[in-house]
This record gives sequence, structure tokens and C-alpha cells, in this order.
Amino acid sequence: MMHAPNPARAFSLLELVVVIAILGVVASIAAPRLASASGNAIDASIRANVAQLEHAIEYYAAEHDNRTPAEEPDGKPIDDESLFIKRLLIPTKVTGEFDERFPLGPYLRDIPANPANGRRRIRIDGDPAGADTHGWRFDSALRMIEPDDPEQADKLRKAAELLGGTAVQAQPAK
Repeated sequence: MMHAPNPARAFSLLELVVVIAILGVVASIAAPRLASASGNAIDASIRANVAQLEHAIEYYAAEHDNRTPAEEPDGKPIDDESLFIKRLLIPTKVTGEFDERFPLGPYLRDIPANPANGRRRIRIDGDPAGADTHGWRFDSALRMIEPDDPEQADKLRKAAELLGGTAVQAQPAK
């Protein structure tokens, strides 16, 4: 006796619609969480980079008679971004002059990039943080580093207000 061949097994249209609907629900739950995780990673990286820069500036000031890299030996401010950066990256004398043989510094291997805008430059004073012209802004009066990205600068300000103070800030040595 001959049997009829088995018809090919396939998913019905209803089964396919149900699977696609389930995948859509899972994607709608997972997508915002993934986007939030990315934003949280950028925020954490910025906080870490701000802390790294501020520690380098604090160490520089501790070894240079309480002067930041933005000050000359006589206390006058500088606005030369490249001089500020070199003072953090190259060994210096107490006067801030570069000397590879002198034991002060370097305080950083490289200036960290701002993960929000990818820039490594540091602006000294001038426009408030968030102007988005550099990676970072150094406020010489407050001895404070801030991200020069509008969204990140705003987040740091809001966090500082909640904590009842200013943004993450390097304290002058006493």
C-alpha cells in the first residue's frame, strides 16, 4: 500500500505574527535601557576624566607654591592653552619652566578626551562651560575643570546644585 507523501511542515501566518509581536515587545523594552546605559557610560567617563584632570592640577599646585598651570610664578594668569597643557605633560621647575631633568611632573601622560565631544583641548576661563569649543574648561578663579559640552556641563551643574555646592572642583592648597 502506498502512502501519500507528508506535506512540508511550515509555520502558519498566525504563528509568525505572534513571534514578531513578541520580538517587538522585547525590543521596545530593551532599546531604552541600552540607550540609557550608553548615556550613563559617557557620564561616568566624564566624571572620571574631570577627577583625573583636577588631581593633576592639584598635584601641580602642591609642587609649585600653590600656583595652578594657569599661573605664572608671579601669580599673573595665563590664557595660553598650550602652556597650560605642557605644564601638566612635561617635567617642570618650581617656576613652571620646562626641564626634562627636573623631578616635578609630569602629572599626566596625555590630556583625556571629553567623551561627549571627542576634544582634548582645555580652554582657560572665557565663555562658561558648555560653549562646545574645547574638550574642557578650566575656571582659574574656582580652580575647577568642567566639560565644555553643553549637555554634560548642565548635568554637572544640576548635580552640584543637588549636593548644595559648586560643580566638581579642585580645592586650593593651604
